[in-house]
Amino acid sequence: MSVLSASPEKTKARFRKLGPHRSSKGILSWDDEPFRRFFEKSPIPMMIDDIHQSRGPKICLQINDSFKKLFGYSLKESRNLNGWFRRAFPDLQYRKKTIRKWEQDIRRARRNGGVMPLVQHRVRTKDGRDVEVELGGVILGEYLLTTFTDLNKRVRTEKQLAESESLFRMIFEKMPAPAAHVDFGSKDYGKNPVFFTNQAVHQVFGYTKKELTNVEAWMIRAYPDPVYRKTMHDKFFGQLARLKNVGDILKPMEFEMRCKDGGVKHMLWTGFKMPRGFFALSTDLTEVRQAQADLRVAEENLRKLARQEAQRLQQKLQTSVVASAVAHEVNQPLSEILIKSQLALQQAESFPQLPVSLRDTLRSLVEDSRRVDRTIERMRALLRNVPTQLISTDLRECVDSSILYLKRVMSEGKIRLQSNLPKKPVRVLGDSSQLQLAVTNLLRNATETIQESGCRNRKISIQLGANRTHAEIIVGDSGPGLAPHIRQQIFSVLTSNRPKGTGLGLYLVRTTVVNHGGEVSVGDSPLGGAEFRVRIPLELPGRLTKNGSS
Repeated sequence: MSVLSASPEKTKARFRKLGPHRSSKGILSWDDEPFRRFFEKSPIPMMIDDIHQSRGPKICLQINDSFKKLFGYSLKESRNLNGWFRRAFPDLQYRKKTIRKWEQDIRRARRNGGVMPLVQHRVRTKDGRDVEVELGGVILGEYLLTTFTDLNKRVRTEKQLAESESLFRMIFEKMPAPAAHVDFGSKDYGKNPVFFTNQAVHQVFGYTKKELTNVEAWMIRAYPDPVYRKTMHDKFFGQLARLKNVGDILKPMEFEMRCKDGGVKHMLWTGFKMPRGFFALSTDLTEVRQAQADLRVAEENLRKLARQEAQRLQQKLQTSVVASAVAHEVNQPLSEILIKSQLALQQAESFPQLPVSLRDTLRSLVEDSRRVDRTIERMRALLRNVPTQLISTDLRECVDSSILYLKRVMSEGKIRLQSNLPKKPVRVLGDSSQLQLAVTNLLRNATETIQESGCRNRKISIQLGANRTHAEIIVGDSGPGLAPHIRQQIFSVLTSNRPKGTGLGLYLVRTTVVNHGGEVSVGDSPLGGAEFRVRIPLELPGRLTKNGSS
C-alpha cells in the first residue's frame, strides 16, 4: 500500500501497458522488482483487479500468498470476480449489497483521489469458514489494488486484551493484601490522584474510595501525627525518588497506620513503578507484631518464674538445712528427757506408795515426748519432699486431735474456742499425721497471734464442712489480721508477720495442702482478724490411693 500510494501516477502509467486479459505471469515479470516483492511477501492479503470496464466482467489479475492463506482460493478460482463473489458471499442478498457498495466506492474513489474507504465485510473461505475482514483499496488507472485486513485476529487480540485486563482487575480487586495504583506524575505528591484501591484496603483500614481521592487525603488519615507523617513522607518518597527505571521495586518499609475506627495497624509497604504511576502493595504485620510482643512478655514471665522458682528452691534448701540442724539439736535433749522419763516411770511403778498423780504425770511426760518426736519427724519429712502416703482418713478426727493438743495452751491464754464440726466422718485421701500437723499449725498460729497482740477479745473459731467434691476447714481469729500486701507472701518459707514467728508454720500448712491436691487461702475473719481456708478433695468412690486401695 505504501509503495503504490507513494507514486500513483508512475504506477498507473506502468499498469496501462497491460491489456485487459494479460496473464498474471506478465505482471510478475514486470520490471518493478520492489513492488513485486512487496506484493508477494506482504503479510496483508491483496489482489489486483482489472476494472477498466464500468460494466461487464471484471477480472482478478493477481493474488498474493497471504490471500491464499486467509481465504484458501487460488488465482484460477479468483480470476472471474463474479464467480469469486458467489463463493465469497454465498448469501444472494448480502452479495448484491456488497457488490453494489463496492462499485459505488470505486466510482467515488475515481473522483476523489483513487483511495477507497475501508469497509468491513464477512467473507466465506474455501473451507466454509466466515472471516471478518476490513476491505480497502487504491485505484491505479484501470486497475484496483485491493487489501483485506483479517479482523478475526484483531478481535481475538482485543478479546484477549480485554480478558487480561478483566483478569488483572479481578486479581487486583480480590487480592487479600491491600493494594493501590497511585499517580505520581505531579511533583506535588499530595495532589497526585489515587487511581484504584482494592477491597482489602477498605476492609483493613475502613476508609471508602471517596475518602482516598488523592495521596494527601490518604496520608492525613493514615498518619494523623504531623511529625510522624513527615518522617514517613521523607522516607517513602525518598526511596521512590531513587527508582530510575520502570519496573524497579521499592525496598519494603514498615509503618504504623491509623484506621478509620482509631486502631493502629503495622503495615509493610513495597511496590514498583509503572509507565504511569506507582503500584503499592502492603502486608498486615499487626498480628505478627502482637504475637512477637506477647512472646517477649511470655519469655520475660518465664524468666521471672524461673528466678522465683530458683529462689524458692534455695529458700527451701536453706530451710531444710536449718530444720535438720534444729531437729538434730532438739532430738538429743529430747531423747534424754524421754529416756529419763521412762526410767522414772519404771521406778515409780516399783513404789506403790507414791501418789497416783505422780505416776500419771510421768506417763503424760513420756507420751508428750514421744508426740514431740513424731512431730519433728513429720516436719523433716515434709521439708525433704518425702511422698505423702494417701490413705482413707477422717478429717474430723485430725481436727479433734489438733484441738485437744492445743486445748491447754488456749485455756492458759484465756482464749475461747468456737468449734463447729459435723457429726459424720469427713473422709479424704491423705496422711493423717501431716493433716493433723497442718491444722495444729493453723490453730497455734492463731493462738500466738492473739497472745502477742495483747487484744482483749480473745476468740478462735474452727469449722469443718464439705460439699460434693471438697472438704473445707476454716480457722479464724480475733487478732489484728493481715495486711493485703502480706497475704500473698505469708505462705513463703521463713516469712512471718509475728516478731517471734519462725516462718515455718504456714509454709508447712501450704506444703501439706498442696501434697493432698488442695489449696489454702487467707482473708478477713468475722471475728475481726485473719481467716484461713483449706480445701482438700474428698475421697470419692472409685478413686485409688497411692497404695492401690480404693
